[in-house]
Amino acid sequence: MSKRIEFLEDYDFESDKTNYIYFKNFILNFELTNNDWYNSLIIELADRLEIVDNVLYDRYLEYLSHRRHYLFKLSILDYFINNHSFYYKIYKADDFKSIYDMKSTKYIVKNQIIVNNLFFIQQDRDAQIEELLINMEKTTDYRSHIRVINYIMNFELDNFIDIKKLRDLITITLSKKFGRAVDLKLIEFKDYLQI
Repeated sequence: MSKRIEFLEDYDFESDKTNYIYFKNFILNFELTNNDWYNSLIIELADRLEIVDNVLYDRYLEYLSHRRHYLFKLSILDYFINNHSFYYKIYKADDFKSIYDMKSTKYIVKNQIIVNNLFFIQQDRDAQIEELLINMEKTTDYRSHIRVINYIMNFELDNFIDIKKLRDLITITLSKKFGRAVDLKLIEFKDYLQI
C-alpha cells in the first residue's frame, strides 16, 4: 500500500495522455480500501484528471455515508465542486442531507456541504448562509474557517452573499483568535472584498 501511495503522490498523471483510458477505467472500477489516505488520493486523481461520470456521483455520494476520516469526505466534496460543470445537472442538496445530519459529521465537512450547496443550488441561499454562520460560530477548527474563506474567494461566492453576512463571517472568525495563519487569511479576504 505504501508503494501505491508513493506512486499516486509522485507520478505525473496529467502528462501521461497515453494511459488516460487505463487511469479512467481504474478509477471507475475502484473499490474502497481500508486506507483512507489511499482512497482520498484516488478521489483527488479523478479530480485532477477531470474524470466524471454519473456512476461516480452515486458511488462517491454513498462513500460519504461511510464512517471514514473527514479528509476523505472533504476530498469527495472538493471533487464535486471542482467538477461542477458536469455535476450541476444531477447535484441535489437533498442527496447530502443525511450526511450533514449525522452526529459524527464534523463541522468542517458540514460547512463544505453548505458551501457546495451554495454553489450548486440557487434556492434557499439565505437559509444556507445563516446555517453556515451558525456553524462557523460553533466550530473551533481554524481549518474550517480558512477553507470557507478560500472557497468564497476561489468560487466567487461573494457574488450572491450579502456583504453584511460576509462581514459577520469576518467578525465571527476574528472573535476566535486563531492566530497568524487565520489573521493573514482575513487580511487577504478583506482585500478581496475591498472592505
